[in-house]
Amino acid sequence: MTELRNLLKLALLLVQYFLHRLGRKQTPEVARYYGEGLAALDFLFGWSRRMRVVDGERCPKGGPVVFASNHVCLDDPFATGNAIYQLSQGGIRPHIMMRNDFFRWMPRWLKRIADPDEATQMMGALQISRQGADPAQLKPFVALLRESHAFLMYPGRSRSRSGLFVEYRDWINSPGATSFFLAQAQEGRPEAKAPAVPVVRTFNPVKGGCALVFGAPLYLRPGADRAAQREFDYQLIVAMSDLVEVNVAQVLSAYLYLHCLHGLPDTVDGELLVRRMRSIFEKIARRHVDPAAHSDLECEIRRTLEFLRKRGLLRMEPNRVRLDRHAVLFAPQSIAEYRKRNPLKYLANQILHMPDVVRAVERGMAEESS
Repeated sequence: MTELRNLLKLALLLVQYFLHRLGRKQTPEVARYYGEGLAALDFLFGWSRRMRVVDGERCPKGGPVVFASNHVCLDDPFATGNAIYQLSQGGIRPHIMMRNDFFRWMPRWLKRIADPDEATQMMGALQISRQGADPAQLKPFVALLRESHAFLMYPGRSRSRSGLFVEYRDWINSPGATSFFLAQAQEGRPEAKAPAVPVVRTFNPVKGGCALVFGAPLYLRPGADRAAQREFDYQLIVAMSDLVEVNVAQVLSAYLYLHCLHGLPDTVDGELLVRRMRSIFEKIARRHVDPAAHSDLECEIRRTLEFLRKRGLLRMEPNRVRLDRHAVLFAPQSIAEYRKRNPLKYLANQILHMPDVVRAVERGMAEESS
């Protein structure tokens, strides 16, 4: 019954919005129905159903705070923002730092009917230029922190489409300056403590679900100079990268990729895969690991192999797997094609920044080679 009421309130908001676009009604009061509207969207899109939260107790119950997250899916701002709202028990309605050119592809006639820039701003987004924000775009974020509010930003500055944790483009040479907002909020207020809380989403296309891991808050020391601020920004990225949850799909994909790269036989024994995966996960116990890697390893391996089979990367034979070496090693020209054209490489890329995990996979491969 609650879901029905929330859906009706969301429908009412949408009707008010379209009447507003037609010039027949004032701007709808989104803030008035924030909780109900967000709950209705969560029910429709299944963010909570498809997301497992880890260390959610680290989520603050109020501001000021900057949530620093990675960007892997289009719905990240909504899914992560919804989790923050729920974990804070409604104490935080996170504003979103959003690029101001995301909807530039839309024709003007369509924007006259529904303007997504306007709609997302009604929901709490604040727009910024990724390639050089001006002071007028930065001030609202500082003001939020000074008023004990919160916002969510993406220091990687762009969505990763190849699976890599941070996917720098040609115009990106450093992480976004999270420290700038903390320093400005603390300026003249040494007692003010606004933390940056890392929160990382790991997307598993095999299951169609994800994990959201919260890290410990990081504080910029008062009066930090520019060198200290930049050091803080890099430390934040490192802290975020450690929160990626390692799962069977990633590790198995990395193992099969190395198998082909090393020129080993195209067939792999099924029992050998299980033994190697179990050994690798024993070596990386300190990491955030998908619980299913320990509780249901063989099932996770079968699901991953079936996922890769359907995408033409291998064939299943009795008690063994036959790999398509060319398909496994194929590197798409565009990073936007990785997930579709080589999902095995997309999955393996998710753990490339973790040296201990890579070493564990390499050792498992070395044992097979010998």
